Amino acid sequence: IGEGISDSADMTFTAERRTIEEIIASDLTRDRGRMRRLEQSNDYMGRFLTELEENVVGGSGFRFQSQVMRSNGDFNKPVNDKLEEAWKLQRTADNYTVEGEHSGMDETAADKLILRSVARDGFCFVMLHENFENETGFAIQIIQGDILDHELCSSTSYGGNRITNGVEIDGWGRVLAYHIWSTRGGEASIDGKHRRIPSDSMIFPFKRDRIGQMVGLPWAKSVMETLHGLDKYEEAELAAAREMACKALFFEQDVENPIGDLNEEDLSGEIYPGMSELLPPGVRATPYDPTHPNGNYQTYRSGVLMRAASGLNMSYQSLSGDLSGGNFASQRVGLLDEREIWKGYQNWYIAAVKKRIYKRWLRTSKLRIAGIPQSFRLDDLNFPVFRG
Repeated sequence: IGEGISDSADMTFTAERRTIEEIIASDLTRDRGRMRRLEQSNDYMGRFLTELEENVVGGSGFRFQSQVMRSNGDFNKPVNDKLEEAWKLQRTADNYTVEGEHSGMDETAADKLILRSVARDGFCFVMLHENFENETGFAIQIIQGDILDHELCSSTSYGGNRITNGVEIDGWGRVLAYHIWSTRGGEASIDGKHRRIPSDSMIFPFKRDRIGQMVGLPWAKSVMETLHGLDKYEEAELAAAREMACKALFFEQDVENPIGDLNEEDLSGEIYPGMSELLPPGVRATPYDPTHPNGNYQTYRSGVLMRAASGLNMSYQSLSGDLSGGNFASQRVGLLDEREIWKGYQNWYIAAVKKRIYKRWLRTSKLRIAGIPQSFRLDDLNFPVFRG
């Protein structure tokens, strides 16, 4: 743009000057609510979340293998077999979550719920219960992230620690505790309105996009307005198409040469093929025939979904289910790129959730597993491999 020339489009492209802490404090409640509405009412958002579950967790869930080694570098098969057998019992619906068998939530179902919650809401809590009253003495509890007061920010807290969006951190940015609205458990917080939950009692998975970010945002934040706009456009198209299907015929009377009042019997109320009828003098028939659907509808819809697919790191074909466009080679390239995205999410989830749950389970269950030598330390046994 040359000097002295204004561009109205450029003027609307404003800069984001807020910190990530301010963005989360002001936008999270709104964005989380919008995502939950889209999950329920928008087919494409539902498709994204389902594809995420199936490509990261899979239909049968993660396969577990213990890889404890001997001092000579060989696998310690007896110990690995014992750990794998014990984890097989832990991952059942009876033992994996605090709800037990009545919830029907085994390891696979729990992983899908955790992943969906993080993608939709930005984060969730996974509380770790040791010495729990079940067969294995360990269970997890999945809690919605709404309990966190993400608007709570303070420069100083306990011993000079800082609270950022409800997360208490030390001078190095290490998480010490979470400040929640719930009155269940924990110790009193700085103002008496919150509860302080130590960070070692729960897992707080979220995807970090900014330096210093302590709380996650919905993964589809950038495409929410795009998909909502498509919803409104399709709603208008549906209304227009319904109107088009309601063809009608109106009768007009010449106002300059009126012939008096017409009775309904003077005009036919039905139309049938091959119909021929003489109208009264001064009356003419005017058809009402709206022209729809719009010939550009499919082009517009495809363009919007291509944009949304890019924002969701998916291929257009996977998001829309439209396999009519493109050839085999181009679709394969798109799917290969998408597969790498799923692998990245999978590696993140294994590190952020799976291995941390396993380590806490192992600490609780090590002494319960028959055949594990007592001389083994936790670090000697903590070699899990999870594959999706």
